[in-house]
Amino acid sequence: VRAFVEASVALCQPEHIHICDGTETENSKLVQIMQNQGTIVPLSKYDNCWLARTNPADVARVESKTFICTPDKRETIPRTRDGVKGCLGNWIAPEEMDKAIQQRFPGCMIGRTMYVIPFSMGPITSPLSKIGIEITDSPYVVSSMRIMSHMGTPVLDILSRGADFVKCLHSVGTPTSEFIQYKGWPCDPKRTIILHKPATNEIVSYGSGYGGNSLLGKKCLALRIGSTIAKQEGWLAEHMLIVGITSPGGKKRYIAAAFPSACGKTNLAMMTPSLPGYKVECVGDDIAWMKFDSKGQLRAINPENGFFGVAPGTSNSTNPNAMKTIFKNTIFTNVAATSDGGVFWEGMEGELSPGVKITDWLGQPWNKSSGQFAAHPNSRVLDWILRRIENEDIAQTTAIGYIPKADSLRLEGISKQPDLNELFSLPKDFWLQEVEDIARYFDEQVGEDLPNEIADQLNSLKQRVNNM
Repeated sequence: VRAFVEASVALCQPEHIHICDGTETENSKLVQIMQNQGTIVPLSKYDNCWLARTNPADVARVESKTFICTPDKRETIPRTRDGVKGCLGNWIAPEEMDKAIQQRFPGCMIGRTMYVIPFSMGPITSPLSKIGIEITDSPYVVSSMRIMSHMGTPVLDILSRGADFVKCLHSVGTPTSEFIQYKGWPCDPKRTIILHKPATNEIVSYGSGYGGNSLLGKKCLALRIGSTIAKQEGWLAEHMLIVGITSPGGKKRYIAAAFPSACGKTNLAMMTPSLPGYKVECVGDDIAWMKFDSKGQLRAINPENGFFGVAPGTSNSTNPNAMKTIFKNTIFTNVAATSDGGVFWEGMEGELSPGVKITDWLGQPWNKSSGQFAAHPNSRVLDWILRRIENEDIAQTTAIGYIPKADSLRLEGISKQPDLNELFSLPKDFWLQEVEDIARYFDEQVGEDLPNEIADQLNSLKQRVNNM
């Protein structure tokens, strides 16, 4: 760890170095720094809640600037047919990754504080958890990582016993950049890049302060690097929710389910059952790490500690559990603000008090007749919720499901228990068409370069559907 920090200091040349301990005292100081810089403002209506507004050019993950570095391109992405643009990821050669770093990072932290964040994805005591060290020049990232991971001195104690860790280097951008100041949100969007090197378990991110690009324990470690570690060690890192369901008779089952982003995954994970006597508990709403134990039972943990969810569409009708919890200990990003010290986004129209005025995510007065969004469509709620289930370090997963074409099933609008018979009684033709669409997509993308294992899975899936 010392070698990694010293090499980063030599490269980035910060004015100060702070080793993060994860305490409330430390976080209070960071909050004060962010207030002084204009990064966040307090929300007086709630308990310990804050609003951040980003540079309008830095509002989402940038998949087009996200790369995996391997010696052989085919280790990262398949060969595509001639004239076909690949849609299955981006590759960068090792020498090009080194070049990209040297073009951006030298001196990028001059005049700033370098924060060293020791963190664990997953409960510190869990055998499935993984440790990282993130180096950043953003106090927003430090406070956010404190919410989304297990962060601080206890992680250093584990590292002192020789544990492996993932190296994570992040900077919002160089002091000379034209984008360095925007209402307290420094970034360098023209040169943003997010790099992953599985061979050495390294993550490097430059130019963006937005959570998906800067909280390197989340998508970068928990899914991208996590999936390569999982392949080596014989487990799975998946984009899946985990819920615990207890029947009226007291029998508890855990279910994991895979969905794309922004289709209602969080709302489903936090659902309130209308079936009498049932209880649903949210273990995780986004990422699942799964492994078979010595008895062949599939086990899983949620590697994240908090929730980082899309705000628009969340309301008391779509997700009452979220609405009960997010107005305490939360960082809101790019949502609208209300004149009574609260927040607003599309879907909260019924929550507004009479006479309340709204300021949009850009800091301008807003009303519905403007035709513009009050909150950015990708605005976020970063929340730490004490879950009753969090002490169950390894949850038992008994079923895994995938619902394709989630855009046509739009779960975020569900305000009551759906008709499960209708939901799971889609005609056979639907599923056959789904298999055909998947096969056609792979054929158009990679043709004969499709691995035999995937082709066999598609054929097996088609046979199972035909036998329905």
